[in-house]
Amino acid sequence: MSEKKYRPNCQRLDDQIADRVVDAIMVAPRSSGRLSLPGTYSVDSRPPAHRIVVTGTGPGPRYEQIQLGSAEHYRVIYEVQNPRDSVVFANLELTDE
Repeated sequence: MSEKKYRPNCQRLDDQIADRVVDAIMVAPRSSGRLSLPGTYSVDSRPPAHRIVVTGTGPGPRYEQIQLGSAEHYRVIYEVQNPRDSVVFANLELTDE
């Protein structure tokens, strides 16, 4: 991920959470936001298969996985950074993989 950090400015989109979508946000221009998998995980209990889907116009948004905690007990979070002049939408979706 880029060295530049963007200030947090996002809106949670609870109405988008359904079926396989477990978290959804809209990230303001030149800002960042976080998506998270529900629950906690460990070496013995891995997170379910999932993917990040970022939509908007043109290239640019980036995301990075962050594991908060220790190997015995952690949460999975993704930081989404939007360097563009327009909003982007990001979903955290479960997959069958």
